Amino acid sequence: GKYAAVKVIRSGDSLDVKEVANLEALSKVGSKHINNLEKDFEDVRSCCGRPCLVTELIVGKDAAKIMWENGIRNIDDVKDGKARRGALSYTLLRSILLQSLTGFWDTEKAGLCNHDQHLRNVMFEEATERIVFIDFGFAQSNKQNCPPSNFNDESNAGSSSLQSFRSLAYLLADDDDRAAYILLCERLAGNRYMSAKQALFAEAFSSDPPAASKPGAFFNLHPDLIITRQLQALLTKGSPHIGKVSGKGPWEDAVETGQSVQPVQQQALTGQRFWNPSLALKPIITQTKHQHHVPQKPPSDTEISREECCHGGACILPDGRCIDIKNGYQIESLRCVNDYQGEWCDANPQKLPSNT
Repeated sequence: GKYAAVKVIRSGDSLDVKEVANLEALSKVGSKHINNLEKDFEDVRSCCGRPCLVTELIVGKDAAKIMWENGIRNIDDVKDGKARRGALSYTLLRSILLQSLTGFWDTEKAGLCNHDQHLRNVMFEEATERIVFIDFGFAQSNKQNCPPSNFNDESNAGSSSLQSFRSLAYLLADDDDRAAYILLCERLAGNRYMSAKQALFAEAFSSDPPAASKPGAFFNLHPDLIITRQLQALLTKGSPHIGKVSGKGPWEDAVETGQSVQPVQQQALTGQRFWNPSLALKPIITQTKHQHHVPQKPPSDTEISREECCHGGACILPDGRCIDIKNGYQIESLRCVNDYQGEWCDANPQKLPSNT
């Protein structure tokens, strides 16, 4: 009743023993921000007579594409003024950062240290805005302390692709937000912290013991209920992920290069679902090792009814988007509710009232 990602090794090759051991150690932590071995398939090492691993399916793209799809693939693009400032909101960047710092801590819990955790090895799950770390082939084991990495300055990277967390600053609209984020990245890159746990709690909170009502400097630039809920979730559940926080999409309102984008207005959390068929998701495909290059499905301009969406089974997300089985989305009822906080419907739904 659910889907997983299967990494099948070419005939004649064998599984990387180190990678397998790292995934086994990470999966025992049970983090929402690590691409774990799929539950009940942790011991599977052969698929149709070939070496394989079965991991959780992550529906999204690597986080470096947040920059690449908004005008800046390398630092020369930044210098040429191609960055779409405002394409990444402060609220979403704050969420990405908090989840990423948690991912580093969860990696540390497994006794691993991965200095290869740049944005191309970080997945961004667009439907839920969850951050998931992937690719632990180069992670070092038996490490008790491992501060976060890949917050370095890429201003002298030349034609190399941008992949540092710090480079996300180029997409912020507000100069003060950008300056504060760069200062945070400098602290993380400056050997100030001895461990990922120390870095997370020192930056995310301004109090000791940590309190959800007292965020750290960067996280409290624009205080709101979202960050309080995220920090409370971190303290009580071990993960700050509370679902989608950006309101619409991370960069749906981005306009021409060099122009700022107005912040997205947050919608109130109510029990009513607003149908918005123009916000299309992307079809799901089987993942490869790096889980990159998921083909995009163009947004639909054709208004469809709830009945049409639900025919054959579908998940309606809190913002009204339809993930329907008949159009190739791989989804089932439990994953719809638990992972996407959505509403599952089948072939016999009731139509929504037409009040929009």
